[in-house]
Amino acid sequence: MENQEAATTATAQAEQVTPDTNTGSLVDFILNDGQTQVEKQEAQQQEQKPAAEETKPFDPKDWLKQEFDVDDVSVIKGEREELKTLREKVKEQDFVNEDSKKVYDYLKGGKEDDLYNFLNQKKQVEKLSKADLTDKSIAAELVKFGIQRENPSLTSDDVDFLFKQKYSIPKEPKEEDFVIDTDYEAALGTWKEQVQNIEKGMVIEAKMQQPKLAQLQQEIVLPDIRKEQQSNVPSQEDLAALQQMQQSFLQTVKTSVDGFKGFDVNVKDKDVDYVVSYAPSVEEKTLVSEKLNEFAQSGFDANVVLAERWVNKDGKSLNVEQMVKDLSLIYSNEKQSQKLVADAANKRLELYLKEKKNINLNETNNSQFNPDGKKNQQEALVDALLAI
Repeated sequence: MENQEAATTATAQAEQVTPDTNTGSLVDFILNDGQTQVEKQEAQQQEQKPAAEETKPFDPKDWLKQEFDVDDVSVIKGEREELKTLREKVKEQDFVNEDSKKVYDYLKGGKEDDLYNFLNQKKQVEKLSKADLTDKSIAAELVKFGIQRENPSLTSDDVDFLFKQKYSIPKEPKEEDFVIDTDYEAALGTWKEQVQNIEKGMVIEAKMQQPKLAQLQQEIVLPDIRKEQQSNVPSQEDLAALQQMQQSFLQTVKTSVDGFKGFDVNVKDKDVDYVVSYAPSVEEKTLVSEKLNEFAQSGFDANVVLAERWVNKDGKSLNVEQMVKDLSLIYSNEKQSQKLVADAANKRLELYLKEKKNINLNETNNSQFNPDGKKNQQEALVDALLAI
């Protein structure tokens, strides 16, 4: 009995420590510190899972390196500009002929109107040079074209006026304006003859003009605007020559301004002969030097000096009054100076005599002047001065 109870107790203890067959053997349970094999595998799998990556801040340089293999955005900008330049650049061999290249240059340069006028004239010449002149409207167009070509300054209205003066058709007579039928028929016949003569004259003139168009076709050439632009750009030789000219000019200016003594005005009046002088100040000489230096530095453009005197402040109109004054002084300076000096001297003497002697030169004074004499004012002044 005791043996049976002991066996039962041992069996119960064994059942308490015996793991489930689904979780592994007893040995595994003991070796894994009380964990089943499945639990340990799950724990290992959890350990093997990679930790969540931390979010890094956005770095533009890293992005550029990753996407475009460059370290600086300026590299991309430079390559973009280079690509843009290459797209705009057209090689010579890309053009079918020289004319197509010129057309491209005109369009690129914004000269559409010039290009249109050229193409329109060329097309018109080609049409008229091969036109059938029995068509009166074509003949009239050719005659007008000839008038315009020989007189480029005329407007289209001027050309139409000249054409109508010579080739206008008179008004056709109306039958109701005539009482007698024979008179109408006669007037109508005369009119038809006039129309025929006018149209024939016009066609003959067109025939005379047509052969000239063949030569004109050869002369109509689209100008090369590249050469025109290049011709306006001075060469290095031109710039060197200009610089040498400027230096030589400025040296001459310095010598001339330093040696300029001013103006002398000779006054001659019978027995009186004297000289009045004016010496410019240092400030006046400096101003002249500065203006001449501006003139030289501008490439000897006189507008630089004259514009400030001859152009109004609005920049849109000319100061004509100042232009008249300046040119009058330039071309009549000597006469004006002599007149001003002489009149100033006479006026000063007159005022002096009035003050000292109370002499009225407009009245007769027997003690100083001969009222019946024929002396002029200056002679009277001299006599009065000698009598002091």
